[in-house]
Amino acid sequence: MEKRIKLPVRAAPGVHETARELLKGERGKILDIAAGSGAFLSSLNKEHFERKACELFSKKFKLKDVPCCSVYLNEGILPYENNSFDLVTAIEIIEHIENPYQFIREVHRVLKPRGKLVLTTPNVTNWYSRLLYLFSLKFANFFDKEDYLDLGAGHITPIFPATIKMLIKDKFKIINIIYNRTHIPILNINLPIKRCRLLGEITILKLEKI
Repeated sequence: MEKRIKLPVRAAPGVHETARELLKGERGKILDIAAGSGAFLSSLNKEHFERKACELFSKKFKLKDVPCCSVYLNEGILPYENNSFDLVTAIEIIEHIENPYQFIREVHRVLKPRGKLVLTTPNVTNWYSRLLYLFSLKFANFFDKEDYLDLGAGHITPIFPATIKMLIKDKFKIINIIYNRTHIPILNINLPIKRCRLLGEITILKLEKI
C-alpha cells in the first residue's frame, strides 16, 4: 500500500471510508468525478487502480501522478471515450448539479459494461431532514443563501430514493446502499449504524452498469 498523502477532504465524516468499503475487491481503471484535492484517490492502492480525475477547480488537485481534467459538470459532457472506465466514483457532487439525469447518462456512457459507480448524496429522507422540512420547507444542508452561488457551489438538487430509481432506470442496478454514519445533530451524537435510511446522514450507493 502506498503512503497516504494528507489532503483537504471535501466530504462529510465517514464518507470516504465507507466509499472505500464498497470498493473492496474491485480493480481496474477508476475515474473520480469532482475529485477536489485528490484526497479520496490518494487513499486508494495505486497497484489496484489506474486512477484518473476530473474537477472544476483542477488547480486544487494535488496528486502529481494522477491525470486531472478541468470539467464544468453543468455543461453535461465528460471528456472521455465511451466504455473507458471499470469504476467511477462521484462523491458528494450530484446534489450540486442542475441536471442529474444528464450526469448519470454521461457516467453510464464512460463506464465499461458491468462497470461500477459509487455515488453519494445527502440523505434528505432521514428524520432530521424531514423534521426540518416540516417547519421550514428546507431540507438539511439545502437551500441556504450560498447554495445559489455561481458554478454549482451549493446543494441545489435534493436526491430522493424515488429520484434514484428514475435516474438509474435501464442504466444501472443497485448492488448496495449504505450510509456514512448515524448523526443526531441536535445532540451531536454519532451512532454505529450504517444501514438505516431514517437515521443515515449521507446515502452511499454502489451501482452496476446494465
